[in-house]
Amino acid sequence: MATPKKNEELVTIHLFKDKDKYKHDMKVILNGRAYRIQRGVDVQVPAAVAEIIRQSEEQDGKTADLIARKTGEHDAAVKAGAI
Repeated sequence: MATPKKNEELVTIHLFKDKDKYKHDMKVILNGRAYRIQRGVDVQVPAAVAEIIRQSEEQDGKTADLIARKTGEHDAAVKAGAI
């Protein structure tokens, strides 16, 4: 996997690890360069890679909220006999 370029700002991140969905390394590709980020330990990555991960996690949260909201709306409509 790619190594950071000289003079590239590095930041330390820590990715959650479990024994199920989050047990494998995370792969991030930025401008044709692939990074494999180990979970469960502190690692240094380029700031741009950390930002991609942050945005991905934010979007995952928004998706989960939307699914919960739509599921609730559907369940309410079924209960009301509208569906």
